[in-house]
Amino acid sequence: MIKIYLFIAFMLIVSVLWLWILSIIVRKIKGFKAIFFVIIGLIGLVIFFGIKYYTIYSYNSKNFYILTENLNIKSGANLFDFIYFSFITITTVGYGDIIPINPTAKFLTIIEVLLGISFVSLILGRLILEKDKLDKN
Repeated sequence: MIKIYLFIAFMLIVSVLWLWILSIIVRKIKGFKAIFFVIIGLIGLVIFFGIKYYTIYSYNSKNFYILTENLNIKSGANLFDFIYFSFITITTVGYGDIIPINPTAKFLTIIEVLLGISFVSLILGRLILEKDKLDKN
């Protein structure tokens, strides 16, 4: 049980470092290249969280409630299903076909939403400030 929590803590630390490094890169790059790096960074973050969710699900399939209408009931959910869940979570759409039940899974979902919203708003704010600086010159 402790191993899964250590793994999740490690993955969260790597996620925060990923965003921090990406924000440093974006500060040095201007224009559309910065937007490209933000998109690549968010896709990487989503895939990373999808791997975390899949790890929790693999450890105990009762950590998530999954509507099985469109899934093969014998095999359960796969990694792609959790990457999909991660995309839906970070965009705050939340279709409800995959629902975290375990407090650890719920916590990771909350962290992903907070990281996604704050990162996008910080980067977009930075790009707007740079545009304002260019317009004044």
